[in-house]
Amino acid sequence: MAVIGSGVTSISCVGLGLLYYTDDKVFLILNIIGRLVAGSAASMLSVASMSLLLKATPFQTGTIASSVGASMNLGFTLGPAVGAILFQFGGYTVCFYFFGGSVAILTAIQIAVLPNAEDTLKSGQNYIQLFKSPGQVLIFFHCFLVTLSCSARITGISPFLTSTFQVSLTEVGALLSMWALVNTLVCPLIGALINRGFIYSSIISGWILFGITTILSGPSPLIFRDTNHYLFIVITLVVAQIFQVQVNITPIKAALNLAEAGGYEKDSVHTYGMVTGMINCGLALGAIVGPIGGGAAIQSVGYPWTMTVIGFAQLFIAALFIFYLTIMKLLRKPLTLEG
Repeated sequence: MAVIGSGVTSISCVGLGLLYYTDDKVFLILNIIGRLVAGSAASMLSVASMSLLLKATPFQTGTIASSVGASMNLGFTLGPAVGAILFQFGGYTVCFYFFGGSVAILTAIQIAVLPNAEDTLKSGQNYIQLFKSPGQVLIFFHCFLVTLSCSARITGISPFLTSTFQVSLTEVGALLSMWALVNTLVCPLIGALINRGFIYSSIISGWILFGITTILSGPSPLIFRDTNHYLFIVITLVVAQIFQVQVNITPIKAALNLAEAGGYEKDSVHTYGMVTGMINCGLALGAIVGPIGGGAAIQSVGYPWTMTVIGFAQLFIAALFIFYLTIMKLLRKPLTLEG
């Protein structure tokens, strides 16, 4: 599946570049179809590659999750600059050809080096049964809120800063690149915490601090009388990225522990695939709802109030995790296979 996902991603990327030569009447429709195919292929690649890393490498879950997160954020940091250079020297199509060709080379390398990590499914557990666990449902909502929060903020931050403080798009782009750089640097630290067993403590403290910084970076009308706090907003936005990483890469270990405690096979590519699939589904759903719902909310009540509501939602899910852990402890229900 990893090879198929990578190959289709490469083909769809080149295909999106070729759309430049199509008629304007069909460009939009073909573009949407192409991006749907590319998104589906990227999802296949994401789930399969994460499952392979967990199954076929000796590294701990925290190390793998933080390494994947850091590499993705490094791509977000370098992507705009590389894309701008390619566009300047080669135009629209060259960007797609370059990245599509790069993925094709990586696909060939995958075919040569990827191990065969297939195994036999011994238990009767399936993907749907994951959602019979209240903890897994909570983790799914956790993942949904992570990307909803981030995508809604990214949707509104540029027009808010440019209209309120008259900053240039270049400055906004520099801020977004700084976010990605902070994410890249913080990922290994969070991975080390996960490896040491600080899972739910990282989730709860991450959501509390993420919620507080989201409210402050609004800036929330409940606290500030006006929005004339540019430097404070920028600083809190950057600091918020630390806590975003904290809540972004911790759920994989919590979900795997709950699955194994619930009867799913330990160190099985099937278990890894089902859990990473669930997490990616939650993240993808939030990434869809965030720009649409966040954009509508920002247009209706403004960016500061939208961030205030999201911040309180983040504090609410922290409270839900505290409540869940309290109930599990009272009922003496295991959070891990070892209990």
